[in-house]
Amino acid sequence: MKRKVMITIIAIISAFTLCGCENESVPAEVTGADVSETAAVSATVPESSGTASERASVSFAPAETEPEKTEAASSETTEAAVIAENQLDYSGRDFYLLMEFTGAESLQYYPRAVKLPNYRDDDFVIHSKFTITNLSEKSFDFIPQKITLYGSNNRDSGFMIPINARDTGLAASDGYYTVEAGETVSFDVDFVGDEVCVDYAYKIMYKAVGFREPNNVDPNELNNVSAAEFEITKRSAVKNAVRAGKDFQKEKSSSPSELVPREGEYSVLTHKNSFCFTAEPVSDGKYIKVALRVQCLTGEPEIFNPLRFRLYRTADKYSYAYRWEFDILLAGGKNPEVKNDLEGVSGTLYDTPWELAVRSDGSAEYTMYFQSSTYEPSEYYKFCYDGEKGDDVFECIINME
Repeated sequence: MKRKVMITIIAIISAFTLCGCENESVPAEVTGADVSETAAVSATVPESSGTASERASVSFAPAETEPEKTEAASSETTEAAVIAENQLDYSGRDFYLLMEFTGAESLQYYPRAVKLPNYRDDDFVIHSKFTITNLSEKSFDFIPQKITLYGSNNRDSGFMIPINARDTGLAASDGYYTVEAGETVSFDVDFVGDEVCVDYAYKIMYKAVGFREPNNVDPNELNNVSAAEFEITKRSAVKNAVRAGKDFQKEKSSSPSELVPREGEYSVLTHKNSFCFTAEPVSDGKYIKVALRVQCLTGEPEIFNPLRFRLYRTADKYSYAYRWEFDILLAGGKNPEVKNDLEGVSGTLYDTPWELAVRSDGSAEYTMYFQSSTYEPSEYYKFCYDGEKGDDVFECIINME
């Protein structure tokens, strides 16, 4: 029996010796094992035949394979020991990656994004910054839209991918970055998807080839795209970094407070919002201009129906705003049509939008122009938001005599 054991041990040692020899003649391909979590660089050695899934996986001590690369990776790993709570890093043989999560919020704060076909009203966005350093002697192309963030809690699971649409108020991952040898590149990534990922992220990975959506970057046309592939599966590390990013945003954001009226402004306070506005005739009384400031006090997304803002005149007759000025990123759905047709009024004016939102800090500004050419400005006596049931309703008596 002892002899059989000795023969077995010798056979195992011989097998590893042969693998070590083959590794000198066959280039090693990084598999994405996290060097910060293990003491060895994982490499796959292709066999002479068989599919990729049948390749043998062998681990080599860093000092035995790439002494120079190991030294670089070791220094980065030392740096990783002092990263912030909202940061997550990954050390590969050929690159070092630092991820910093800087916030999380409802996608409803970005109405131009939430209206896109791929998203829902209950989706969330996670803000992050990626910094990647090329430790190798060859350049590679990195495609941010190929990063996926996964989350799960009990039976609830989901994922987030970087948004690639422009003009939404979010960082669009619609291109790629060429990282030269020894170079460091940084870029913002806004992940959009299921809320469970905000508090219960468990994995983040980058696979340059495979799943593609229409209009995405085609990796087949780029250079060395698989060089920086990675997968981080240490659940506690991923969850804590993403959750800390959400807390980081809360700490930096001041608590919303009531607006302080400026000279000439009317002020209205409701259980949800603080409003301040001016109301004045312009263009020789042809229009009534109402410049409204909003501050949401609940910390929740707020959506306003533009047709519910009304200006009342005598006999309780009211008018809708004829033209609008606002930050186009606060408009949901399609872009409202530009209507620069008011005599004596400069700036970009729009037709009535479908809806209006507030920014992630709860603030917004909307300027409305009501037609009054057939009435005296002094006949208008009340401005209101005549919201439906459940909306934040207000009304304010005005005096333009």
